[in-house]
Amino acid sequence: MRVVALLLLVSCFACSQDDKEPEFSILGYWNLSVMQNAVEGIEMNEPLFQERYIFNDDGTFIKFSTRLGGDVRNINLPVQSFGKYSFVESAEASFENLFQVELLYETNPQIAGSCLPEFEFLVFDNARKLKNVAWASCDGPVLIYTRK
Repeated sequence: MRVVALLLLVSCFACSQDDKEPEFSILGYWNLSVMQNAVEGIEMNEPLFQERYIFNDDGTFIKFSTRLGGDVRNINLPVQSFGKYSFVESAEASFENLFQVELLYETNPQIAGSCLPEFEFLVFDNARKLKNVAWASCDGPVLIYTRK
């Protein structure tokens, strides 16, 4: 009986020590994986450039992009930007779109995928992807990022 009680106690303690990431966290690395046509919602060709976000737990982010970096001898030059992010209440929050993230660029705001200078808005959806849908209102594509 003592052995069963001891095993039960150890298994409960082990479960409480689980280091899993929270279900709705954006912390970490996110890579551009898909571009969609904003009007038709269909997937376009594989992205011709690379982008990555790194979200830190202190409310800051870093974005790397080769979209505006140019080519020198067929090598893409990355541009990076630093800024702060915050979660915003959205009237469009739904089961599909769980929350919205506002990015404020402090350096190199030209890489923001948005109609507004220095700002970018991302939506975290129930498929655990980040989507830049704001750029679509400027005739840009919908950019979808997945966690690395």
